[in-house]
Amino acid sequence: MRVSVQSGDEIERLALLAAGHDALAELLNSGNLASNPSVGTIEMTAEPEWVSPGGATSRAARRRRAGRSANYRAEHDRVAPFEVLARMIITRRIRYGLTQEQLAERMGTSVPAISRLESGQHRPNIETLEKVGHAFGEHFVLGFEDSTGSRELATIGR
Repeated sequence: MRVSVQSGDEIERLALLAAGHDALAELLNSGNLASNPSVGTIEMTAEPEWVSPGGATSRAARRRRAGRSANYRAEHDRVAPFEVLARMIITRRIRYGLTQEQLAERMGTSVPAISRLESGQHRPNIETLEKVGHAFGEHFVLGFEDSTGSRELATIGR
């Protein structure tokens, strides 16, 4: 992910936006960011590797749980696409400099609804995704992909 910045003030603003989202705030404070002042960007260099007090990394703990539990694997697989959508929404919200409250206002919904959407643990409906696109001044695109990788897409809410 690349975030363009023009000054230290914008980095500070990004940090303030991140304060409303714990994972992003932790990433900003983790040292896993590289800055390049000559091109005015901050780049996430790696996904942070969380380590438990027992010394296990979060990735190793996930693999261990997945190896032991078919239910864990099934739930992980079920929410994976929702987590991808959540990351896309969070990225856009930060790109446009919006708080969860501002996004909720643009969508005509509540902050808890935005938080739930950004958690990546729930299936959003098409109407909600259409409202998200509209709130960002973008279009929601929906489609199908066959076994050969051929895609057919439709823009929703023009």
